[in-house]
Amino acid sequence: MQLLSARVSPIDRQGSLQFRVVGPAAPVETRVPTEAHYFDGPDRNGGPAVHLLIHVVEGKLHELEVYKDDGTAITALPADMDLTKLHLF
Repeated sequence: MQLLSARVSPIDRQGSLQFRVVGPAAPVETRVPTEAHYFDGPDRNGGPAVHLLIHVVEGKLHELEVYKDDGTAITALPADMDLTKLHLF
């Protein structure tokens, strides 16, 4: 429900986003309840991983953090990824 009201601003060139939302707080206990990654190497099956972390602060969606393991530029941005290629944990 929070996403329906979300106002989103880019944070950096890697694709990180900041959210401002209204709505009921989510019943979460930690700041990073969900993490996923995909590979940004030449064959997309290995190599440096791009990590996507959802930060929830006081029950409100706060940030989608995006970073690459080796600090190099991300060649396949999260918005361009096939969601079936994400590894959730």
